[in-house]
Amino acid sequence: MNESIGVIIGRFQCPDLTAGHRDLIDFALKQGHNQILVALGCAATPCTRNNPLHFSARVAMIRESYPGFMFMPIHDHPSDQIWSDTLDATIGNFFPHTANITLYGSRDSFAGRYYGRFKTCEFEPKTYENATKYREKYGSTIGFNKDYRHGVIYGAYQKFNTVYQTVDVAIFTGNNNLILGRKNIHGSKFLFPGGFVDPRDKNLKDAVAREVMEEAGVEVFDIEYLDSFAIDDYRYRYETDKIMTHFHRAKITDSEVKKMNALDDLDCLYRLSLNDSLIDDMADPHKLLMSYLLNYLKQ
Repeated sequence: MNESIGVIIGRFQCPDLTAGHRDLIDFALKQGHNQILVALGCAATPCTRNNPLHFSARVAMIRESYPGFMFMPIHDHPSDQIWSDTLDATIGNFFPHTANITLYGSRDSFAGRYYGRFKTCEFEPKTYENATKYREKYGSTIGFNKDYRHGVIYGAYQKFNTVYQTVDVAIFTGNNNLILGRKNIHGSKFLFPGGFVDPRDKNLKDAVAREVMEEAGVEVFDIEYLDSFAIDDYRYRYETDKIMTHFHRAKITDSEVKKMNALDDLDCLYRLSLNDSLIDDMADPHKLLMSYLLNYLKQ
């Protein structure tokens, strides 16, 4: 009943404890608690840049320096209130008869979003190390031993299968000619301008406008969404990750046609009359799109 418990809350998403982590832990230890419980934040999406390490890996890292601690996962939730209630309930399961419990966090910690019943203490570490910068340093470092290779393979298998979004666009001139491109990797075959959706794009139409500017150096207007298709892209043919393209059509003015120039990964641009024979002239992933476009226009 008279126990004093310290609960350290954090993500600890680094390959080693930083000086700031140790400052926080040592501060909690100096408060004379009977036991220390570490609540490790767990994201809903595994193996991302912000949350690359599994719960068990972080437990092992902390135990190397602080073997007597207890550990629990605390999962992210969109509601701060529900997250707080869950945290309190889980701590209560560990210490059902203890009232003297203090939650510890460092700068920009959980405290501002915590609505539970326990008292909190924010500690300012003597040494502040940006965990994101720390991860970036190791994220750009190549290792050459078995443990490194093991970790890379583990990370690849833990992440969710991904469907990458792309946009492709049928660009029409004023006299209904079609603008197509070529890449040397596809030989003499044509393809629609386009590319991957960028996380900074506001929407798919924004992605279309950006891709056309990047690949042809021109502006398009009257962008219209047509349909979406799973694409058998050679880069992902034998992967669990796949590509889903969002097919659009758009218009271009005659003055913009004169300014066109193949840029980025396009090697050439062409202005062609639209006809059924173009299906066979398209690169494999884009035959489906051309077939759809011709049927769409006929209807």
